[in-house]
Amino acid sequence: MPQMKCNPNVVSYSSAISACEKGGQWQLAMELLAEMPEKRISPNEVSYNAAISACEKGREWQLALGLLAQMSEVKVAPNRISFHAAISACGKASYWQMAVGLLCRMPQLMVLPNEISYNAAITACGKGSQWHIALELLNEMPARALTPDDVSFNAAISACEKAREWQRALGLLALMPQLRVAPNKISYGASISACEKVARWDLALQLLNQMPQAAVIPDVVGYSAAISACEKAGKWQLAAGLLHQMSENQVAPNRISYNAAISSCGTAGAWQPALALLDSMLLRSLLPDGQNAGSVAGALQVVASRDAAFEFLGKMLDLWTQRYNNNNDNKNNNNNNLQETATSATASQSYDESGYLEELPSAMQVLMTCPGVVAILKPAGVTTESAVRQLSQQLAREQSMSRPVDLQIVSRLDHPTSGVVPVATGVDGSPAANWLQAQFAGRLVEKEYLCLCEGPPLGAVGSKGDISTPLLTVEQDNGRVCRTETSPLGREAFTSYEVLARYLQPEPADPSQEPATSELMLLLVRPKTGRTHQIRVHLASIGRPLVGDLTYGAKWASLLPACTRLMNYLKFLSTCNLWLKLLSLGASPAQEEVSLVLAPEVERWRSNPTFATGVLSGLARNRLPEVARQVLSFMGQSRVEVNSFHCSAAISACEKAGKWQHALDLLSQMPQMRVSPTVMCYSAAISACEKGRKWQLALCTLGHMEESGIPPDSIIFNAVISACEKGGEWQLALGLLQNIFEMRLLPTVISYSAAISACEKGGQWQLALDLLAVMPQMRCEPNVVSYSSAISACEKGGQWQLAMELLAEMPERRISPNEVSYNAAISACEKGREWQLALGLLTQMPENKVTPSRISFNAAISSCTEYWQMAIDILGRMPQMMIQPNEISCSAAITACGKGSALGLLNEMPARGLTPNVVSYNAECVREGPRVAEGSRPPDLDARELGVPPDAVSQAGVLPDLIGYSAAISACDTAGEWQPALSVLEVANKLRETLGSTAAWQLLDKPTGTEEPDNESSYLEEVPSAMQVLMTRPGVVAILKPAGVTTESAVRLASEQRWPRPVDLQIVSRLDHPTSGVVGSKGDISTPLLTVVELDNGRQSEVSPLGREAFTSYEVMERFFPLPFEPFRHGDSELMLLLVRPRTGRMHQIRVHLASIGRPVVGDLTYGSKLASLLPACFRLFLHCKRTALRDLNGEPFFAEAPLSDELSDILSYLRPVAEPSQ
Repeated sequence: MPQMKCNPNVVSYSSAISACEKGGQWQLAMELLAEMPEKRISPNEVSYNAAISACEKGREWQLALGLLAQMSEVKVAPNRISFHAAISACGKASYWQMAVGLLCRMPQLMVLPNEISYNAAITACGKGSQWHIALELLNEMPARALTPDDVSFNAAISACEKAREWQRALGLLALMPQLRVAPNKISYGASISACEKVARWDLALQLLNQMPQAAVIPDVVGYSAAISACEKAGKWQLAAGLLHQMSENQVAPNRISYNAAISSCGTAGAWQPALALLDSMLLRSLLPDGQNAGSVAGALQVVASRDAAFEFLGKMLDLWTQRYNNNNDNKNNNNNNLQETATSATASQSYDESGYLEELPSAMQVLMTCPGVVAILKPAGVTTESAVRQLSQQLAREQSMSRPVDLQIVSRLDHPTSGVVPVATGVDGSPAANWLQAQFAGRLVEKEYLCLCEGPPLGAVGSKGDISTPLLTVEQDNGRVCRTETSPLGREAFTSYEVLARYLQPEPADPSQEPATSELMLLLVRPKTGRTHQIRVHLASIGRPLVGDLTYGAKWASLLPACTRLMNYLKFLSTCNLWLKLLSLGASPAQEEVSLVLAPEVERWRSNPTFATGVLSGLARNRLPEVARQVLSFMGQSRVEVNSFHCSAAISACEKAGKWQHALDLLSQMPQMRVSPTVMCYSAAISACEKGRKWQLALCTLGHMEESGIPPDSIIFNAVISACEKGGEWQLALGLLQNIFEMRLLPTVISYSAAISACEKGGQWQLALDLLAVMPQMRCEPNVVSYSSAISACEKGGQWQLAMELLAEMPERRISPNEVSYNAAISACEKGREWQLALGLLTQMPENKVTPSRISFNAAISSCTEYWQMAIDILGRMPQMMIQPNEISCSAAITACGKGSALGLLNEMPARGLTPNVVSYNAECVREGPRVAEGSRPPDLDARELGVPPDAVSQAGVLPDLIGYSAAISACDTAGEWQPALSVLEVANKLRETLGSTAAWQLLDKPTGTEEPDNESSYLEEVPSAMQVLMTRPGVVAILKPAGVTTESAVRLASEQRWPRPVDLQIVSRLDHPTSGVVGSKGDISTPLLTVVELDNGRQSEVSPLGREAFTSYEVMERFFPLPFEPFRHGDSELMLLLVRPRTGRMHQIRVHLASIGRPVVGDLTYGSKLASLLPACFRLFLHCKRTALRDLNGEPFFAEAPLSDELSDILSYLRPVAEPSQ
């Protein structure tokens, strides 16, 4: 304004201050208010009111009161708005006295309070736990002709709720309708919470049921309070029922709801419902925290074992680590460099130990450090928060960091107690914090305290006892202090003790005084729960208070008044951290090194083998299978009992490290260890096969499991279905899904998602949509994985409309689409040439807080094939999103561009660090070829004429293919230039002479009509980097052709790999595409074979009297039982290993001949029936050319043998031979 020669006035400044207030910028508001007198502008009541409101929102109550006092000084009369803002500021800071004082001052300044004034004061009293003053203010309102409204009653009810005055809270709720004030959600929520605090679950449920009758729909606050009330009363069935009722009433549960319900199930030992609730949390994208997981682990420890508890927590740690890594990746992708809070340790004082002044030592003593954990020695007279805060700064100095180290408090010691305090490293919610919190919540941590108490004797030294009185903690002074007392309304608490020593009391100063019967006792105390002041209150409740206890003992009546502090010391704390010592040994330490670390634990493990489970679980989480196997070996050598939990943890270590061979090896060795495999062992082994993409071995292991009489559960079926999905075996995946129902199990969302993904990979988009539609009918809500797989299936099936419908449906089901969902939808639009929709989805991703990836941009660029400006714009946006374009990005943009821009992009690719590929050059050839017709030099066409930079072929290592040359010739033809067309062919011939026969192979591969795989479409050709040469003789080379590779491809690769220069090789014999081997009882089959040419599926053979003669002999080498997997049993059929000798060489001779006698080759997609096979786990054709015999050019015998491949050997090793009668 001053620059425009327009001076601001009081209205301008007041409006600006009000804008800062609404924007939460109280500092700017204060600066503007202070600037007004400098501009000779007098602030008015509007200016001050806006500034006071800004301070109120910023919780700056001192500034708000200062401004209110300043108004009178500058002769600006405060009004109601001024006082209301100031009272609210005091209330937010819990200074209720100030708030009530301001309310009383209002009449003195001729400002009459109204309903808002009283509501603010009542709210302030409620936050200060002054329920009686809040009720007095509420009763005073009618006397001042003010009518209390719902805000007034809600504030008063909340005040009673915080003070546990549940009767008064219910009385106020009942009074509201009488005064024609309608209760709302807040009224009922505060009343239910009041009942929850005193464990009156019956009244809480009654109020919850009354809400619909009062035309009030229950919300998540009311439900959560009712669930918590049931949890405190031990009514876990009611808690779980209320959680289910929330979903039926379309009220989304939050973490508080789940925490209370899971905790109630865990306390009651109902671990199965607790696990079901955990699954429900995951379906709602709510990852359980350490408290949730600890409740379930505690229940598992009670009903199963400590090993089962740590097995479960190990899986939870994987989820926490995955989420933590994903969050870090998102932060990196978004380039978010915001600093996190230094530490979660606050300076709040939570205990009534005001008699001890806090004196921090110069440095905290660190007892032990391990990955994720730091243990310190907390001195007496220091709060845990202060100790951890100092440790955070101390570690930062030692590590030369500019900010404190992130530390999380998972367990506390009382202010006057000294001893061990474990601290988790990382930010709030880190894997370490959740891991330690879960151990404490599940009562899996061993703690030992040394306590000196006084009172009547507890027995001789060595005497033991238990205390199990419930404890209730009451907050006082607005939560600043708390006191615990024994109460039947409290939570369960267990403490055990042992008398270590007994001491006589000091001699009385007065000889006439009678000697007391009390004594001093040194106790070793083990608390099994972690209630506030538990040891102190429990020992005081049995008349043996701790010496020096100011709160629960009597210091002046103490037998040892000279003691200056509380005699309570945490001597020993043990968590499952021994495995951390093994991490420093590396991935493959020597057995001696492992034995040296574990030697001190032998006796402890012998007495309680469950301690070994935690060590093995830790090794599994860190993917150290070799160390886990050595730990098992050490246990066997040291005569430590090995059980199924130990083996399952070791197998899990192999599974996480991707060592499926080791996992199956451990599973097979369990009988030798005299340990019977359990469901967990099989589950880990099958998961290892699934991650190793060995679906056939996963099916075999499933068959062995049923043969052993162990019924699989839904988790195991999920792993096998997922393995089939990764192998592209959608038929088997659907069969397994059906088998879940036949075994009376319930499929989970993982089952359906894996089956949908299998259908997607198999191109079965209709089946994928059918599965997605049936999930809600089976009470299985789809998640983001289910929808993403279905959208991807529609994309592959060219159904872009359906893909868009599914994407739009996800928010309606409260499912947030992720990067995979959007990428699949964009690709679907790209294939459907819907470039507008593709660009719209790309723009929509950041708005929904989904970061586009390179795949997103590449698909969007490809969709703009006819709009090159859009393609260039999208390509330019990629670096702005911290995504570097790759060859695919540039190639797609070149395809969309005109000739000028395309050539510029092609030349720009090396500057970006990208190597143009054959697609890039092909796209440019299509654009630049017609330039020859415009008058350049047609006879001397070279690479530059085609838009290719000089020496691009040799420098970039890109060989033009048939598409490239065809595009160039077609471009010349379009321009009517036949001479350049011939020049292109000449360039091709020169390339062949320069680069060798590779160019010829790439150009002639398809035109020469070499044999294509007949109809083995499910086998994708993956040519190895080098062919194994079995034998060479004059004129003959024998190679080992892998399955899934054509003979032509194998021979071409062999011609280029071994020799000083490429050699000419001629194919004289072929193996089928899915057959491996050498290129080059008994029975006979002599049925003529006829080769039939089919337009769709290539060439096949069939038995026919019109065919050519064909002779095949065979010999039975071994017989096997079929796998005992129910869906694939077929009568009395069996598996037979044959040695076959074909005497003629007709196409597919062995396969057709064996199928003609009813013995098709296992895995034959063409002449056999895969779904009816006795061995569906065989992922390829079980046909291998073992031996070829002929003569070389010198006439000498030439014998070449190829060993059976590993994948076929693995299949045979899992089959059970049929015992012959002679054997």
